[in-house]
Amino acid sequence: MSANDSDSSSIGEAIKDIHEINEDTKEDVSSWVKNAKSLQEDIVRSKVIANDIIRQSETPDVSGKAIEDAEAKLDF
Repeated sequence: MSANDSDSSSIGEAIKDIHEINEDTKEDVSSWVKNAKSLQEDIVRSKVIANDIIRQSETPDVSGKAIEDAEAKLDF
């Protein structure tokens, strides 16, 4: 067996190992991606709510409905 054959064999084994690792971890990676997207959506939603609160504080509406809305948003 020459050095090239040994190198080719090692490369082949490494590729096989990488494919096995990919198969073993693909569900975990999919779950992480799904959770990251959900977190990203929560962040965007929180920013929208924060901007609404800021906008409302700049032009206060003292009605009971406005106070209830603000309290509901704080519970988020």
